[in-house]
Amino acid sequence: MSINRQIITNAHIEKVFHDSNVMRMCEIKCSRSVYLKHLGQYLYNSRPFMCDTGLQAKKVKSDLDHQMIPMLFESHILKRDYRTYSESVLQLFQDLKGLSGINRVLVSVRNFFAPGDLVWHVDRSTKRRAIRVIWPLARDHGTLYTPTENIDLDMHTAYMNREHPLLSLLDRQVFDKNISYRENWHHRPYQVNAMLHCDFPFIKDATKIKEADPDSIAIHRFDTGKSDGTYHCSSSRNEVTPGLQTIFTATE
Repeated sequence: MSINRQIITNAHIEKVFHDSNVMRMCEIKCSRSVYLKHLGQYLYNSRPFMCDTGLQAKKVKSDLDHQMIPMLFESHILKRDYRTYSESVLQLFQDLKGLSGINRVLVSVRNFFAPGDLVWHVDRSTKRRAIRVIWPLARDHGTLYTPTENIDLDMHTAYMNREHPLLSLLDRQVFDKNISYRENWHHRPYQVNAMLHCDFPFIKDATKIKEADPDSIAIHRFDTGKSDGTYHCSSSRNEVTPGLQTIFTATE
């Protein structure tokens, strides 16, 4: 990733929204992430944290510095890598702020594995235009994507109506207790098996699933009511290497 050089452009967003793009996503190769893997590996072995920030670049930098610099202790190498990381985050933030139709950008950073993401879902927004950008560091596997047409929507809706509140609770319990979702949900073996193997009854064809390159920035769109969103989920294989996950939400 080149610092002080635009990374995300309007062309990338046009690709995400183009009718011919059935996955409703695109990837941007991020070579600099190779050099930041050590930082990501160090931070996901630290205490679990989540930092939500945004709206102004100054606040993004201040919140990230406050959360992460104390975790790096006296390591000059880690602090150097962190500076590169934070500069990259600010560059992506400014890129998104400069896109056509985007006025608001939020940033969320976490270093723990959120098991609720193992279930196929679509992000929703009341805004007319909304996109999400995922930049993982030190993850061995990328986010999974599939076309909307590959989802039995009625079955998926019924499934999520039942499971969504439980998945939100599971995420909080895993974060608070720092234990595996498999241990926390040992009494729900069917659900755990589906999440572990990405084997859900509402997926029509397992061969139509695409895994993003974990060394890339992945961009997908929200369901806004006017445009369809992107169905995606995490890989259970990332439980071992949750990495440092930086997520940008950009809306009108």
